[in-house]
Amino acid sequence: MSDDTTIEVAAKRLQSAIAALELATKRRSVSEGAIDNLQGEIQALSEDRSNLAQELDQVRARNAQLERVNEEAGRRLSRATEAFEGLLDRS
Repeated sequence: MSDDTTIEVAAKRLQSAIAALELATKRRSVSEGAIDNLQGEIQALSEDRSNLAQELDQVRARNAQLERVNEEAGRRLSRATEAFEGLLDRS
């Protein structure tokens, strides 16, 4: 092999190595971008979950309050019905 041929072969190998390195760098950059996007989505989902948990706690508290009010209304209605029936029985 002549020196010119050896240099050409080495230059081609160097160009191939540089192209492979550039491709690997681009892939890494894309992967890092995807990871950043996923981390952002995970953070958004975590915030949504936290907000939903707070809303669920509020709804549960409101439900418990409504159940208490409903029970009290039921008791009052029962007493009123008994009183009304008592009045009807006297007539």
